[in-house]
Amino acid sequence: MRIAIVGCGSMGLLLAARLAMAGGDAALVCRRGEQVVAINEGGVRVYSPGGVGEARVPAAHVSSAPRSAFDAVVVAVKAYDTVSAVDVVRHVARRGALVLSLQNGIGPLEILEQRLGGAYTVLGVVAYVGARRVSDNEVEYAGGRRLVVGPRRGEAAGPEVDELAELLRRGGFDVEVVSDVEPWRWDKLAVNAAVNPITAVLGVPNGAIARSEHLMGLAENVVREVELVARAEGVKLPRDPLAALREAVEATSSNKSSMLQDIEARRPTEVDFINGVVVRLAVKHGIHVPYNEALYLLVKSVEDLYDVEKPPREVVEALWKVLERGAG
Repeated sequence: MRIAIVGCGSMGLLLAARLAMAGGDAALVCRRGEQVVAINEGGVRVYSPGGVGEARVPAAHVSSAPRSAFDAVVVAVKAYDTVSAVDVVRHVARRGALVLSLQNGIGPLEILEQRLGGAYTVLGVVAYVGARRVSDNEVEYAGGRRLVVGPRRGEAAGPEVDELAELLRRGGFDVEVVSDVEPWRWDKLAVNAAVNPITAVLGVPNGAIARSEHLMGLAENVVREVELVARAEGVKLPRDPLAALREAVEATSSNKSSMLQDIEARRPTEVDFINGVVVRLAVKHGIHVPYNEALYLLVKSVEDLYDVEKPPREVVEALWKVLERGAG
């Protein structure tokens, strides 16, 4: 099975490297030419607590990727770049190929289904994995191994899905293939809606939430609001969302959330597909979600102020110490 990963951020690099290390036939499709050169010349390097792993992974620019060459395409671009990735998928995937959304939030999978569902088998991938891109061809693995893969419509997984799942298992992931991925998407959404904006606004790693009872209380309120909206949407979460929150914070305690990484790099965040979608759906159902709305507005405000000089790091650290003293 030939697998293309469209998107060369932290998860794209990690997935491609793990597949290549396991003997899989994987390739990366990147937007920036400089990154293509770095990957082709130096391979992909993965830093983890167990050491450093290196993999040779071929990379191509979106404009020169091979046509109709892949049996499976993993879309790992930012949620807001999904529409632009559709044409890339059409170009590199053979007809009938698997197309998998390895993306945050609610919205990207729906876009892929609407635009590609007739000619391809479109699936969701929910990743409980922490990673941070260090450079164009280096990624730091920060914990977590679980991937949940499946469609949204309760269809049985075909042999190609099982084959891909086995390749991912050989790459070190714990893979579960399900007939309906929707509950797991909302499970991950609940965690992301709490962890991502809190860590992004405060500038702290995920584990900081567990160190402050005030932050954990805030995170729990966010998660409960997501659970209410999910129920209104007809989705029953597959497990206690508070347990999922605590598990995620512990498993990725040293990781910087993707939203924090975006803010540090002054890039657009995915908050519209995380807290933003919770707020929009809550309005539709007449549900009040003040914690999600506040975090959404805070993150959007940070984005609005990217061109404004930030306060000295000492001020941020002092505020964090005040929070810690309050928790104690």
